[in-house]
Amino acid sequence: MMNNTFKIIIVLSLVALTNIIGHYFPPSSILFSPFTIGLLAGLLMTTNFKVNFRILLLTIFIILNDILIKKFAGGTHDFEGAGFINMFLIIGVTLSTVIISLVISDLKDKSVLRKIILVSLMPIAMFFYLHYFDLYGLSYHKSMSLTKEDAINNNTFLHNLKFSERKIYYEKDSIYILSGWTEKEIILDHSSLIRESQETKNINYKLKIKHNLTPLTNSLYYKINSDDVNGSSPVDSVLEFKADRDESIILSIFKLRNGSVNDDTIVGKIIIKQSYSH
Repeated sequence: MMNNTFKIIIVLSLVALTNIIGHYFPPSSILFSPFTIGLLAGLLMTTNFKVNFRILLLTIFIILNDILIKKFAGGTHDFEGAGFINMFLIIGVTLSTVIISLVISDLKDKSVLRKIILVSLMPIAMFFYLHYFDLYGLSYHKSMSLTKEDAINNNTFLHNLKFSERKIYYEKDSIYILSGWTEKEIILDHSSLIRESQETKNINYKLKIKHNLTPLTNSLYYKINSDDVNGSSPVDSVLEFKADRDESIILSIFKLRNGSVNDDTIVGKIIIKQSYSH
């Protein structure tokens, strides 16, 4: 039988080799990560170390493999890629948990409660790992707060908004602006192990809208600082957009007839300014 040292060498070699291959032939290391993690579990859980230490080693090597995949072997390039990598990681963790369960079930000197705790250690550790490292390798914009109160609590709130008018009517369509505010635009950079927040030169605008438009059949569209309907977005219950801090904002509302941009009409313009009183 292989001794502990030899198994550790195989584990290190497996992690290194699969990620070197994944670096030059992506996404191979991602696709085979459940198989890789299963092999890690099979090798490490059959060493002669104390069972707690075996689980610790397995957790460390699973994390190391995931970090290498996200950083060097295929990488996390967008949210879809991150979800893809994390899905295969979870499959591998599930397989490893089964292997841990089989090994621990054979231990005669452990109570049932102790066995349950031991089986749970690695999945719990991976849950907390993914809570922070799910988007490791990405630099991305932080979503705006759902409410102004959330923005204040998050220390991103800047100003309330005031509008030249709040209501727009066109034939049977109506729009009423309930409220709005601006927030700092924050980029979360997790390209290194420490996730950093960076404030950009832009600010985010958020408007809460009440309308009578039928979902998925909107004929009213909006665009910022432009009279060209091309590239406009459908009016919804929430409008979000960003602009330079010193840029003045004119919200143009378009009516699309027969679904054609060649048949559009500007039905209203709203001047939006920041109110410097909270």
